[in-house]
Amino acid sequence: MPNVVNVQFAQAEADVYSARLNPQEFSGTPTDCAGRTIPKGTFVIERQDPVPGSVLIPGATVNLFFCDGSSSG
Repeated sequence: MPNVVNVQFAQAEADVYSARLNPQEFSGTPTDCAGRTIPKGTFVIERQDPVPGSVLIPGATVNLFFCDGSSSG
């Protein structure tokens, strides 16, 4: 069973974490809350506070939640 990491983009001042995303096609051009484009094959997690026990796992299945409330995957 694939590991799922739910991503909620926060403010630009937040700590930035990067990881690989499984090959996946997006409809349209996904952007974070600061309006920056998220390239296919990658994503950036930005968060204000550390999340206890949160781990980024290479090759994990990732759900990206964007500012408008839509998600991919």
